[in-house]
Amino acid sequence: PDTTTSTSNPVQSTVVVVKSPPEATIRFGEAGSGDLLTKDPIEKMTLLPGKRPVAIFLGTSDGGRKVVFSISPNVHKIIGEGSCSGPRKQCGYLVMKPGQAANLFDDARLIIWRLNVVGIDQTVKLRKVDSSFQGKG
Repeated sequence: PDTTTSTSNPVQSTVVVVKSPPEATIRFGEAGSGDLLTKDPIEKMTLLPGKRPVAIFLGTSDGGRKVVFSISPNVHKIIGEGSCSGPRKQCGYLVMKPGQAANLFDDARLIIWRLNVVGIDQTVKLRKVDSSFQGKG
C-alpha cells in the first residue's frame, strides 16, 4: 500500500486597524456676507484668505479632535469659540473643535473674517495581514 502524508502549515492572519490622517472641513469668508467658502477637506498650510492671510491652517491636534491655525499679527482681536496661545500678546495660534466658530478682526483690511470648523473626519479600516509577511520590508 502506498501512503502519503502531508503536513500543512496554516497561515495565520492578524487584523490591524488602519487609520487615515484626520481631515478637517472648514468654512471661511467675510463675516456677514452669507458667502462662506467651504474647504472639504482643507489642506495643511492653506492660507485664509489666499492673499495676505489672516490665518494659516496648520493641521489637527489632540488625536484628530482639534484643528490649529496660525494667526496673523494683523488680527488684533478674535471673538468666538476656541482657545488662543502663542508668543504674542494677541492670539498667535487658534485651536478649535468641530462646531466652533470665531470672528477674526483684520486691521490691515478693516474686515471681519468668519471661521467655522465644520468637522474632522478620519477613516478607519480593518486590514487582514498575513503573519508570514510581518517584519519583512
